Amino acid sequence: MANEIFIPFLNGTRFYEVDPAEQGQYLTKHFDNYWTKEQLRNLETPVYYKQKWQTNDSFPLQYESNFASINLKVIDCEQNVLIDQNAVQVKINKYLPGYFVYENTVSWASIPVGTYYLLLTLGGTTQMISEPIELATEWPNTTLFEYSNSTFHGDILFETGIVLKFRCEAFVTRLDPGNERTAYRDQKMNPTVLKSVPYRGWKLVFGYPTGIPDWVIDLMNWVWSCDNVLVDGKSFAVAENGQFEETEYDKAYPFRSWTLNIQEGVNRYSKIVNPEVDPNKKLIVIGMIDSTLFGDTSENAGSNLVPVENVN
Repeated sequence: MANEIFIPFLNGTRFYEVDPAEQGQYLTKHFDNYWTKEQLRNLETPVYYKQKWQTNDSFPLQYESNFASINLKVIDCEQNVLIDQNAVQVKINKYLPGYFVYENTVSWASIPVGTYYLLLTLGGTTQMISEPIELATEWPNTTLFEYSNSTFHGDILFETGIVLKFRCEAFVTRLDPGNERTAYRDQKMNPTVLKSVPYRGWKLVFGYPTGIPDWVIDLMNWVWSCDNVLVDGKSFAVAENGQFEETEYDKAYPFRSWTLNIQEGVNRYSKIVNPEVDPNKKLIVIGMIDSTLFGDTSENAGSNLVPVENVN
């Protein structure tokens, strides 16, 4: 049986063969086979894109294959190796004998800021390389997406507990409130609200103002097909009938920005606060029963009452 590996599009980067097989009669640089910069046509503006990660980020990758030799390296522009790790087998595919699930986790914490690539070596011979990565201590105007699914989805076995990640140029716009109402009007057209459920919506903007390449929005389309998506740590979901809408800057400019209507993943009716309480502090409550007398005011108190006089 020939060696075979599945590299899901849901992973937080894209890989391409270092030396793809080419035939002279075919001139198209197809989407899944070449870097973004190699797909640009002669008439298009020569712009380049680097994927954004921060030094406090880490992200996992998952593959499925029928062979064990999967190695991942982080290399710089001079091909110096900064991370070198073999993929770890985490699961057996019981439905496809001979196939296993493997994972890598890349942490950027020990890597200095700069430009890097991920180099994936398969079976000791075939090499695949990622889009360029620009690492910084902080990337303003970017958002971290963390996403998973309750079951197997998009060739990712989420049952291993994996939570995939991706950072890109994105932000959540101002509030767009909504309301699902059921109303009744009597014969005189007097309205009565029978049921009303407010909810909060936003537009999620990708790539503004310089745009993003097609592979990034393709990944975002996969991300928002998952049933658990966190946007900088907060749960959101695509609004009903939500679709990506593009903004094209110029016919010759290859990158575009996009918007997507989203809603909170949990439509809460309250802000929930968990204050910290010091258990060592004791609370004493004193109540004034009578503002003119001090003492026991019960029936058996007798006359042991002290009058309180105001002193000006």
